[in-house]
Amino acid sequence: MKFFSFFTNAFKNFSLEYALDSLKKLDFKAVELWCKGQHVTPYDCEEQVAMVKDMIASRGFEISALSAHLDYITPNKELREENIRKFERVITLAKMFDVGLVITASGYLHGRPPSKAMEVRFLDALERLAGCAEENNVTIALEPEPEKFLRTPSKVVRYIESTGSDAIGTVCDLSHAIALNMTPMEFITEMQDYLVHVHVDDARYGEHPHRHLIPGEGDVNYRDLFTFLEDIKYDGWLSMELNQHIQYPRQAAEEAMKYLKGVLG
Repeated sequence: MKFFSFFTNAFKNFSLEYALDSLKKLDFKAVELWCKGQHVTPYDCEEQVAMVKDMIASRGFEISALSAHLDYITPNKELREENIRKFERVITLAKMFDVGLVITASGYLHGRPPSKAMEVRFLDALERLAGCAEENNVTIALEPEPEKFLRTPSKVVRYIESTGSDAIGTVCDLSHAIALNMTPMEFITEMQDYLVHVHVDDARYGEHPHRHLIPGEGDVNYRDLFTFLEDIKYDGWLSMELNQHIQYPRQAAEEAMKYLKGVLG
């Protein structure tokens, strides 16, 4: 596995230059770019992409993934079509950035029960996006989240397999496992064959809604997790996601890195 990437959504109130300089000093090796407008947008032109690529490469970073969580289950057809177009553009951006992985989710339930109509809308979007990913030689990673239509790892696997596409994988966010009262190892095991990315954070059992805590503040057993990932020969990035620490992201990243380096010895 690869240690460590950092998801730039935590730095959405700061410039990308500040984020990169802060993360470089903390010994991060890669960044996961949030593509919803703060640093990168789905509609960036080639000139803007080239500038961001140079900014990242000049500091010695890789790009672990591009991420944009959009709503594919909304009954608003116009909005749903726009979201599909946006993520198709993110897939195109990945090719421009020479990145092989893009990450998305499904859409918030907002307290509603999942429905057949949601399933039909989501599968339509997923099949179209899978076709775009195949054309661009990019993998889409679907992220199961407790409050969204794709809630559990087993449900994600079911939809991946229903498409028959090799261009779709999945993401484990450690806090989402805790929110479902599972260990991260149990969570990963249910979707292990499709795992391409891991979001590193922490959470506490029994706290709802879940929070993305700094590693060491919650119930994730990182020593057991790292051993497990080595045993299953996971070879992707561990990408830190501290998106609820937007006021002081550098300090949060520093605390997290210090703790995880201690675990790794």
